[in-house]
Amino acid sequence: MCMGQASIGLNIVRKVSEDIVCKQGYIWQQPNLIRGEPIFGWDYYQNMGIWMLPAALARQSLAESNKSGTLVARVLRAGAAT
Repeated sequence: MCMGQASIGLNIVRKVSEDIVCKQGYIWQQPNLIRGEPIFGWDYYQNMGIWMLPAALARQSLAESNKSGTLVARVLRAGAAT
């Protein structure tokens, strides 16, 4: 996606997400391994990959995607207000 191939990247993300969530039934606890048994348990950091999608689509680095006014900054601000 960062190299200008957003449609290919989004299709891969959709297929993987559909398999993990819809077929396997894992919503929050993403497996450490996609093929095979999850030998290291379940980790929430796997879900953090979804936060790179807006940055990748905008062709930004992770640092750029956290600047004021970006999606990440707005979500963090909204969460802090609760």
